[in-house]
Amino acid sequence: MKLILNGQTNELSFVKAPAMSDIPFTIKLTKIVGGQEYVFDNLYDKYEFDIAKDFIGIDLNIESQEIAGGEYKLEIYDDFRTYGKYVCLVEDYTFENSDSNEELFTTTVKISNL
Repeated sequence: MKLILNGQTNELSFVKAPAMSDIPFTIKLTKIVGGQEYVFDNLYDKYEFDIAKDFIGIDLNIESQEIAGGEYKLEIYDDFRTYGKYVCLVEDYTFENSDSNEELFTTTVKISNL
């Protein structure tokens, strides 16, 4: 399962398939419940198809776009073929741990961005 966090750039890695080449990829996220779709295109391997690497790395920037949290189907493809389909979790909240001695409960967890 892939994990994507809202409001930041996420690095996603995929096993390099023999048919892959250094052309732009598209990543499509389809919400499992609700059917919302988000498409990110013109994405390149950050390692520039280094032959010493068995993986490609793609930076998925969602700093300016809010994606509803939940489970998604993630597809990676180019103009010619689909390379993989994955289950993906989009988190749209953050955990903030309190470790201050001046608070009533020093081990509380606050969930924000709901």
